[in-house]
Amino acid sequence: MMKKIASPSAFSSANKAAAINRITVKSTLFFTLLLLQASVSRAQQVIGSFPEMDGGFEGQAVTGLTLPVGTASYVNGATVTTFSRNNNTAIVTCAFVRAGGGNSSPKCISWTNASTSAELFTPTATADAVLSNTSYVVQFFARQDTSDKSRKFNVRVSVNGNTFGSAVTTAQSGSLSYQKFTAVVTSGTSAATGKTGYIGIRPNGGSFSSLNYLLDDFCMYAGSAVDNTAPDEAVSPSVTSYTSTSLNLGWSAPVSGVDGGGYVVIRYTSNPVSEPAPIANGIYAAGNTVGNGTIVYIGTGTSFNNTGLAANTAYYYRVYVVDKAFNYSPTPVTVAGFTGTAGPTAITFTTPGGCITDRITI
Repeated sequence: MMKKIASPSAFSSANKAAAINRITVKSTLFFTLLLLQASVSRAQQVIGSFPEMDGGFEGQAVTGLTLPVGTASYVNGATVTTFSRNNNTAIVTCAFVRAGGGNSSPKCISWTNASTSAELFTPTATADAVLSNTSYVVQFFARQDTSDKSRKFNVRVSVNGNTFGSAVTTAQSGSLSYQKFTAVVTSGTSAATGKTGYIGIRPNGGSFSSLNYLLDDFCMYAGSAVDNTAPDEAVSPSVTSYTSTSLNLGWSAPVSGVDGGGYVVIRYTSNPVSEPAPIANGIYAAGNTVGNGTIVYIGTGTSFNNTGLAANTAYYYRVYVVDKAFNYSPTPVTVAGFTGTAGPTAITFTTPGGCITDRITI
């Protein structure tokens, strides 16, 4: 049945102006809220003690056959945002960021080298974040990609430029599957201010020029022992509000805190009862997948507005607590939410002069 939308009296000049003003204000407010929701959804944060080192490689560009030479770039106070190698090209046959094959998230470094003098460097931490003469745990994952020729790694930490502490050899040797390598290392000594620290690693026990190593999930945190203890769960995660295209989630921090980490939220389109957890000590980015779930938030905040969803649809979420060593809470509860019905679409039209508006129907 057709319905009238107005009567002649409703379209007097004064009423038309008032109506237009109300529509304008409401439209402006509506689109402002949409922009705010979108900005919250995009505000993904990287967590950990030194997030600038980008240990999951997801912020790194896929490179050609060799990483950039970085030795001369690591000077007092310099900021380096890419993984690099030392400057003797004769001892580095091939080292590059690879698009697939990672331990947890897709990207990793592929490294074939011809000398124990070859060295890889992480990006630098923020100014003065790496402390002078301080004990740090360095951990990463590596596997042999082409043959069974195991190697250990020498790990050292620079506090400033090329001011390294003594190298420490990992206890672990390489294998054909990813495994965790760890070393407790003391950083170099420097009294300078504005200094930027980073990690360097070299092969130990001989080169691996006849095989290829894949490396992923670099992480460093202060301490004298490897942290393998999972954090406690987030408290009372729930869907706090919804629209036809968004769900807002909130939770509280565990009483024990996040131990230098934050939260990872994974969204699913069906009940994730059989879905896998994130890989222990794996470093992810928003948009990565874990099983059939998609990571939609990484950060330190305790709420998240997930926008761009389909109307009239059920979504499921897990909120993982992650600590400084990227241990994940073991048993997060599953939170379900349902987007609402899409509202009617507004129609705007202009009538010609003399039009009798009470004859207009929709």
